[in-house]
Formats: sequence, structure tokens, C-alpha cells
Amino acid sequence: MAKNKTPDLPMKWFFALIYFFIPFDLLRGASQIIRDVQRLFSGEILSVRNTPLPATPPFIFRLVYGEVVSVGCMVLLIIAWISLLKRKSSGPKLFLIQILVSLADIPAIVLHYVLIKPYIQLPMSAESLDKSYYILIGIVAAVVLGARLLFFFLNRLYFKKRTVYFSR
Repeated sequence: MAKNKTPDLPMKWFFALIYFFIPFDLLRGASQIIRDVQRLFSGEILSVRNTPLPATPPFIFRLVYGEVVSVGCMVLLIIAWISLLKRKSSGPKLFLIQILVSLADIPAIVLHYVLIKPYIQLPMSAESLDKSYYILIGIVAAVVLGARLLFFFLNRLYFKKRTVYFSR
């Protein structure tokens, strides 16, 4: 019996990540960045129910901040993807760092919904409706945060058990 035998752990999630999820996320992110840059230069920052919103500084800040975070995440994801494909030891670490950096997009999500609030036609303009709208924004932010942190910890556990496969 050999002592240096590599454990035989399933790698299906790894292959799904490098051959499907990461390329899909890169394509989705690139198309979103292209669409948002086109909106920024055309003057149509955002729209609610096909009504363009004004190109005011808060809307421009939200768009630019979101794009900076998106581009940063895309660059990190490309570097992590290449490292994972080559099975370098830095690959899993870079992938996990990219997940944490993507958390910086949550303030942009919250800002987006706070900024479009005046442009949404609500059936009643009661104070309780306003409170429930902001509670809903908080719930959306908490769900996004929770999902991303869960994704981070599950991937961390997965890659921690498979460090033997990433030793280059």
C-alpha cells in the first residue's frame, strides 16, 4: 500500500465550474457591461417600465460604481479561471477572493432600488407602503448577501478538501 496515494475525490463540481458556470458568468458579465456602457454614452441610464430615468449624478454614480465592481470581478474571474484550468494552487484562492469582491456590488443593488423608488407608480402612497418598500430592499440585499456567502463557504469547503489536486 502506497503512502503517497492521492485521495480519489469526485471533481464534478470543479468541471461544472470551469466548463460551464465560469464561462457563462463571463459572457453574462461582458454583455451586461457592454449594455451599461452603451446606456451611459447614449444618455439612457436606466429605465422603469420603458420610461428613461434622468441622467442625474446619483444614477451615473450607481452605474459607474456597478461597472467598476463588475470589471474588477470579471478580471479576477478570468485570472482565477485560467489558474483553475492549469490546476495552480492559486486558482481556488483567486476564485474565492472573486466571490468576496462580488459582495461590493450589493450597495449598488440597494442604491439602484432606492433611486428608482420615486419613478415607480405605487397603487397607494401611504407611509406604510414606503416602509414596506425599504424593508423589501433590505430583504433583497440580505438574500443576495446570504446566497453569495453560502456560495463562498461551500466552494471553500469543496476546494479545501481537494488541495492535493491544485499543487502546481
